[in-house]
Amino acid sequence: MLEQLGSGEIQVLTSCSLIGEGVDVPSVGGCILLRPTQSEALHLQMIGRCLRPQDGKQAVILDHVGNIARLGHHLKERHWSLEGVRRRERQQAPSVKTCPQCFCAMASAAGRCPECGHRFRPERRSLKVVAGELQELGTQELRAEERRSQELKQERKREQLEARSLEELIAVGQRRGMKNPHGWARHVLAARQTKGHWSRIA
Repeated sequence: MLEQLGSGEIQVLTSCSLIGEGVDVPSVGGCILLRPTQSEALHLQMIGRCLRPQDGKQAVILDHVGNIARLGHHLKERHWSLEGVRRRERQQAPSVKTCPQCFCAMASAAGRCPECGHRFRPERRSLKVVAGELQELGTQELRAEERRSQELKQERKREQLEARSLEELIAVGQRRGMKNPHGWARHVLAARQTKGHWSRIA
């Protein structure tokens, strides 16, 4: 099958933990990630199957499980070491954003999409001042406020769990007045895939 893939007789080849590393088929120009992982090394190994150099080839990577968002862009420079690092001391993955026009992933600091040329506009934040008065709350009022807060949290959690598709999650974020409902929705969906909660994904 690998020979047929290299010759072009087979256009697409799927695998599960079989050809994630060590396979050298330079003609492979695309990689579809369908397995979520927390391993940075495995993430780069899987993508590396389509990064073998060949004249005239441009690799295309389709990440359907949010690995790039969790572990960073695969072309980002990394520093490897054999020294152990405590979990608390580990650096978080570099921030990645997605182009709204062509869905290309890139570093969050990029001002322009390297694929389609889309320009990102800086987000402007404004503070809203609302007049109000402080009121003293007694024990009963505090307990009632705590109950309302718990009920609100449960309602928000239920609303989020019932949203199974990206579009439904975006709608939830919009109703809550989020600044970036699309990014929040993608984050929630990626977290579900990472934890294996496929029943919560339409």
